Amino acid sequence: MNNTGYIRLMRLSSGFRESRIMLAANEFDLFTALSEKRLPSSELAEIIQVNARALAIIMDALAAMGFLIKDNDLYRNSEATEKFLVKGKPDYKGYLLKFMNTSWKHWGNLEETIKTGSADLEADLPNQSQREYNQMYIWAMDNVGRERADRAAKKLDLSNVSKMLDIAGGAATYSIALAKENPQLTSVVLDLPFPLEVASDNIAQNGLTDRISTRTGSYWDAEYEPVFDLVLISQIIHGLSYSQCAKLIERSVHALAPGGRMIVSDSILSEDRTYPYHAALFSAYMLATTKQGQSYTFNEVREWMESAGLGNIRRIELDAESEMIEGVKV
Repeated sequence: MNNTGYIRLMRLSSGFRESRIMLAANEFDLFTALSEKRLPSSELAEIIQVNARALAIIMDALAAMGFLIKDNDLYRNSEATEKFLVKGKPDYKGYLLKFMNTSWKHWGNLEETIKTGSADLEADLPNQSQREYNQMYIWAMDNVGRERADRAAKKLDLSNVSKMLDIAGGAATYSIALAKENPQLTSVVLDLPFPLEVASDNIAQNGLTDRISTRTGSYWDAEYEPVFDLVLISQIIHGLSYSQCAKLIERSVHALAPGGRMIVSDSILSEDRTYPYHAALFSAYMLATTKQGQSYTFNEVREWMESAGLGNIRRIELDAESEMIEGVKV
């Protein structure tokens, strides 16, 4: 008997166990506390102020999962853990895991969301002020977007672009990557005050304050002069309804000079909405964690662009999880 289907069913249905162990450990900054050390679980429990018995069980599970290495009752980080989950390291991704952990309650309420059609976003934030949550969220988006932005910078020919508008640019992740690759490029990052606090720090850390500026405002209210060669809308549309996406693109076109380009970057679904795997699951994630968001298809994005007066629309593959759709103001 072929048990492949059953094995996959059980693996997927129980996957939350591994996820919760990893996310909980990251909440206590366990891997940062263990960085470049070899410690017994009892000593680490004192450092991060948790129950010794409980931590020993969790650390053994993390060792079984390959995130810790256990040697004679002493634990140390694996190579990957040391690289990605230790605060202060250049490839730190812990903010992203912390953000994933905040969505746990919404996933747990998925049955109710399926009944009502809209997620309940009123759940309390876990042990964080609104300001702390906002900063964690923006750094998490920088975590997930940095490598993708670097790939986009290498893939796009922006040799004729001197002025870019980065709409809802968050931590300025894309502006930084594109400016590094294109020395003639200047960028304005439009966003709300709390993302721009992170953006300003990020821009300064990368030595680009002379070429990247910030502008406080909402993309629903901002007034635009048609002076930009490129308008970038990256990882935004999945959080909006169909009509909101159409409105966003229609408003944003006003910032483009004649012949200017707009690029929409996101997880794009096949026309039957079942592929790629990541985009289909990401659409369910948006259902669980936003009021009206979901993933969209290329034809939907094209319709919004054409209605807004863009032509020469083409798609540019970025990676397995995302692509860019480009249109030109005609």
